[in-house]
Amino acid sequence: MEEKRSTKSDLELFTREITWDPTPTLSKFYSPIAFGAIGFGVALAANLYSRRPLISGIQSLVIGIIVIPQILKDFYTKPEALNQGVPLFCFILTNVLALAVVVCISCILFGNTTLQVALRSHLLGSLLATGLGTIVFGDQAISSLGWYICIMSGFHFSEYIVTSIIRPQTLSIDSFLLNHSKAYAIAAVASWGEFFLEAWLIPSLKEMSFITVTGVIICLAGEVIRKTAMLTAAHNFDHLIRTMREDHHELVTTGIYSIWRHPSYVGWFYWSIGTQIILCNPFCFIAYLIASWTFFNERVHEEERTLLHFFGDEYVDYQSEVPTGLPFIKGFLL
Repeated sequence: MEEKRSTKSDLELFTREITWDPTPTLSKFYSPIAFGAIGFGVALAANLYSRRPLISGIQSLVIGIIVIPQILKDFYTKPEALNQGVPLFCFILTNVLALAVVVCISCILFGNTTLQVALRSHLLGSLLATGLGTIVFGDQAISSLGWYICIMSGFHFSEYIVTSIIRPQTLSIDSFLLNHSKAYAIAAVASWGEFFLEAWLIPSLKEMSFITVTGVIICLAGEVIRKTAMLTAAHNFDHLIRTMREDHHELVTTGIYSIWRHPSYVGWFYWSIGTQIILCNPFCFIAYLIASWTFFNERVHEEERTLLHFFGDEYVDYQSEVPTGLPFIKGFLL
């Protein structure tokens, strides 16, 4: 009899331990509405200025960042609730509601032109929040993935932000660089595949925190270098190689351009390989190193041909005094 009571008691204890009240998480559905109201105020203020797409983007990013960590905390700290599917359901529904608020505000105030900006910004904000949540609440084996997500999200949104500052007339959804090229997308997917495969087969490989930290430092340094270059070049910077010289186009040789001829490429090069150091991906690290070097070697060669055409002897003198900044890349020399 005592053994049966003990079994029943254990069963009740087990049931009580896995029972989870979804009410606290469900109540967070109201948070998108609250932050949507804040976003509405920000968007309304944007009507007084010219950078409407930028404000819409920031509004979406902030909502994504603020809402999601609350859900992720439950996702990581209450794994038993995954059997009920509630945290994942809340995660998806909260994102949908927050995005709906953003889209409504954007359409009412700005029209449909900023819808694509809002969608991409909300995605990046959601990813950034997911990365932060993974770092804070996840275990060591997956924290490197959290850092990677944060670095990727921050890079693409900062490209949009800086472009809005230096060349607002060219600001578009392409300024996020999310649709950079098919090769860029394939490389990203390949790195994800290697990470998850090695995390499954050799989990200890993804727990080398000192390597991840090194990668984060390299990526942050690359970001600072690239964004400094963009801001220094100001209206002279463009994501695309120009084939015709504009009236206001000047050769920038001051600031960080007095150290390297192509500092924006230098920053992007080291940021790119740094992402694979963060993930502790040995194979993709080598592949990214080769692919990035090949890409920038061709890019610099092509760009310097146009710059020599634009500025002539002035650029020849600049080439003789300042290196490209990229390892073993000389550029197009006469």
